[in-house]
Amino acid sequence: MTGDVGYEVWRSAATYQSTPPASPGTGSWSVYVNGTPTPLAADTVVFNNSGLTAGYTYKYKIRYKLADGSFSAFSNEFMATTVPPTPIFSTSVVSSSQIKLSWTDKTGETSYNLQHKVRNGADCNTEDWTGVTSTSVAQNSTTTTVSSLLPGATYCFRLNAANLAGASPWSTTVTQTTWLDAPVLNPLTGITQSRIDLSWTNIIGNTGYKIERKTGTVAWSQLQHP
Repeated sequence: MTGDVGYEVWRSAATYQSTPPASPGTGSWSVYVNGTPTPLAADTVVFNNSGLTAGYTYKYKIRYKLADGSFSAFSNEFMATTVPPTPIFSTSVVSSSQIKLSWTDKTGETSYNLQHKVRNGADCNTEDWTGVTSTSVAQNSTTTTVSSLLPGATYCFRLNAANLAGASPWSTTVTQTTWLDAPVLNPLTGITQSRIDLSWTNIIGNTGYKIERKTGTVAWSQLQHP
């Protein structure tokens, strides 16, 4: 601005970061703070405001200073939300074809991106994720279940949080293995007064079988374990 000798940048943060206002002129905001106690140099048109909190919503306004020490009226206001923080998640096996992911909802996100792949090496941290597509998970979600997986297969998972400003770095990768399919018991054979023979089709990848037996209303009891 012609005649200015410097600029001030003022900033305010949303009072309730989990539910920030829809616009700068609505909702609840903290008191404006001067982010430039020493005015910026004359004719400055860019200011980089660092040290903010990931996923927080802020609004800004500026004014210029004149040689006589007076200030202009404040400018219009603009608001923005910083890139959200990276989620930390855990996994649990649901079945031979499903694995569930759980995490704590992150402030400022509008969606999550999930990637998964079959683990090819000994460690998910060394896997190549090139070409792996992301699945979008809805805003404020804290769980999702990945389906159509292979039984007895080991998978790698990673997650990030996103909004209009961009996406957080990917989380640490987590590995999980689906259950094997349940064995199918064949009809019982070799039945005598004191013996019954059991057989079934072997399930590839197992490390052993557990056999349980019950009579009448008595609870199941284990006869054999891996």
